Amino acid sequence: MQIVPRPQESLFFKPFKRFPDRIGQEDRNRLSAEAKQVITEHVIPSYRKLHRFFTTEYLPACCDRVGAWQMSDGKPMCAVRTRRFTTTDMTPQQIHELGLREVRRIRGQMEEIIKQVEFRGSFEEFLQFLRTDSRFYYDEPQQLLQAYRANCKRIDPTLVALFGTLPRIPYSVEPIPVHIAPDTTTAYDRRLPSRHVFREPVPARDAPKYEMEAISIHEAAPRHHLQIALAMELNELPQFRRYGGYTAFVEGWGL
Repeated sequence: MQIVPRPQESLFFKPFKRFPDRIGQEDRNRLSAEAKQVITEHVIPSYRKLHRFFTTEYLPACCDRVGAWQMSDGKPMCAVRTRRFTTTDMTPQQIHELGLREVRRIRGQMEEIIKQVEFRGSFEEFLQFLRTDSRFYYDEPQQLLQAYRANCKRIDPTLVALFGTLPRIPYSVEPIPVHIAPDTTTAYDRRLPSRHVFREPVPARDAPKYEMEAISIHEAAPRHHLQIALAMELNELPQFRRYGGYTAFVEGWGL
């Protein structure tokens, strides 16, 4: 929450709650007072203004359904984005049909697993079992974080046998900050100049154990980390090619 009743509760005030030892008490008091004033007079009112705009103007003007196809020239735009992110000549419809085939294939594999584990119930009941049974979850966020870090360390040594070139930039596994975790995806990657950060979910109940391997490979190595970090290190390419956000697949475009 950015709209808070007191400036001390704002995330922007966090740096003023703990000062380095070299900063004296007089300066601490002055800086804290200035921060409270700025947050009260500028930051919070700006967020209130943004909230009013979002709720009264922006949101009512949005499309009722998801999909870029509703926009002016939406279909040609989807075609361009599809070619860019897949680096293929496939059309959005072909990508859609491929996705449907993959869903059917994966559904078949899941049904085979249901038979193998001798689960007694419908497909929907099996999904509910996976979502709710405590054996598939860690009790504490720290347990989940440690398990993800260990999982990534098990994956890393295998990369040398599969890829000829690995990036010099390392990556780390860090928890998603608690104040934004409820509104984010299960996991995501974040590029920084010195390292490639792979953030993991908090609380632990939001991340089942059976997702760990797939998410680790997708968000860290070899997926996002190798592709994006290696692109950054191609010094002979222009910067728009190194930092342009090419991820070689369509993600979240509502084709």
